[in-house]
Amino acid sequence: MAQKTKLADALLVTAPPNKGEKGPENVRLTAWSTGKLLPETTVIRMLGSVALQMAYVACGRMDAYWEHGQEVYDWMAGALLIEEAGGIATDMDGGPFTWGASGVIAGSRELCSGITGVLGY
Repeated sequence: MAQKTKLADALLVTAPPNKGEKGPENVRLTAWSTGKLLPETTVIRMLGSVALQMAYVACGRMDAYWEHGQEVYDWMAGALLIEEAGGIATDMDGGPFTWGASGVIAGSRELCSGITGVLGY
């Protein structure tokens, strides 16, 4: 895990939204949250692979990950990697990340709290 605690110093990653059943809503939420977070952070990347991006957070190459949607099956392994590396994974409200979550925020406790605060959840 990276040791960064301030969003202003962080490299955030997310995934482009898919075109599933809730595709239009996820596109809107991704655009909205990216617009809110971009002025608060160093850079935001979208590398494509959720598992790879979350593994990069766990090993410290990236600082935090967030995504809206219902792809819990994509997030579970990455959340475990991040937690085992000393970070946390929460739902979009900052509560426990569990099956049925409508999104994930993962990274250090401080960065997750910062992301939740900026997004207003």
